[in-house]
Amino acid sequence: MSYLTVIPLANAKTYLGVDDTSRDTEITRMIEAALSLIEKRTNYIMVVGNKDYFYENGCVRVYDYPINTADDTLDDSVTRTQKQLYSIYEDSDTSNDKITLNVGGTTIPSDLKEAGYMLIEFYFNNKEQIGGKLPIAVEQIINNNKRFII
Repeated sequence: MSYLTVIPLANAKTYLGVDDTSRDTEITRMIEAALSLIEKRTNYIMVVGNKDYFYENGCVRVYDYPINTADDTLDDSVTRTQKQLYSIYEDSDTSNDKITLNVGGTTIPSDLKEAGYMLIEFYFNNKEQIGGKLPIAVEQIINNNKRFII
């Protein structure tokens, strides 16, 4: 799956008011960059897929959301403790160095999707600016959806 399942190219082009195909590659890159930035800043994974997490001292904290892997499908040596904003996986079998979980949303919150559109428009209209700040509305949406703060 790709970010184009979240924001299809045709929808982004309509949002930007572009009606030809000459900039499709560029707009596709902007979609990927916008949604990737939102994922990295919020830990809300937008595209469903398997992801490896590596144990440290038999434990791994997973901040990504949503986790689609059901607890009953995990190896018997693995236990999951659900915390408010993260999950802790512990493995009593110390020979395992990683756990693979299926993560990613099938229903993306509308405000995160809207932030994606706003970022695409920002990239489209400000590509000559280097180091420009993100729009305040995008920052607010991202901050409201952060899974944790470092």
